[in-house]
Amino acid sequence: SLTRLAAGYLSVLSIGTALDTADTITGAVNKLSTVYKMANPNATDAETKAAVAGQMNDIFASAQRSRSDYNDTMHNVGKLLINAGSTFNGNMDKAIAFNELMAKTYTIGGASDKEQASSMYQLVQAMGAGVLAGDELRSVREGAQVAYKYIEEYAQALYNTKTSLKDLASEGLITSDIVADAILKNADAINAMFEDTQVTFEQTWAMMKNNFIKAFEPVLQQLTTLLNNENFQ
Repeated sequence: SLTRLAAGYLSVLSIGTALDTADTITGAVNKLSTVYKMANPNATDAETKAAVAGQMNDIFASAQRSRSDYNDTMHNVGKLLINAGSTFNGNMDKAIAFNELMAKTYTIGGASDKEQASSMYQLVQAMGAGVLAGDELRSVREGAQVAYKYIEEYAQALYNTKTSLKDLASEGLITSDIVADAILKNADAINAMFEDTQVTFEQTWAMMKNNFIKAFEPVLQQLTTLLNNENFQ
């Protein structure tokens, strides 16, 4: 009886995981479609679909390069474009690059996947609000020291001051534009440091899961199509 119960639980868990993943992909597609249509109001549905498919491939490639979770990468890039679109001028490549570099700084800092996900969630929220301060800044300092250092150096040079990043942030001076520029301008240095880090088992598993999700993405999208079918509902 216990064996049957366990098998039943695992089958439901697998279905739940598949549905959650399908919802994540659907959410990302919806966000990217919205951003694309805002930038290209005359685009046809076919053009939008093709453009978003290409963007999803770019996001997957970025997740693999940074050894990050594909679902988290989709979620973060989508939110950055929706909530902090002006920071990236609606540029998908720029948003992907920023998210990838930040993910790499967490690896350089020795943060676990859970720590990275939690801190990135706060950072994305701050980018949407327009300023980095308080708990969001502290999470960056604790998990991504390299990013914190580059943001501080960039802000000090910009404001021609030696005031600490913490104090500048408390005055509301660390805008999302400053954060993005500081990270993107130090891309080469971040990539070089990341190349020197060793791959962990956690990261290897994340990349394996990414490959599985990408392989089954068409099936998951078909599942979403089925769920939206009036007869099925």
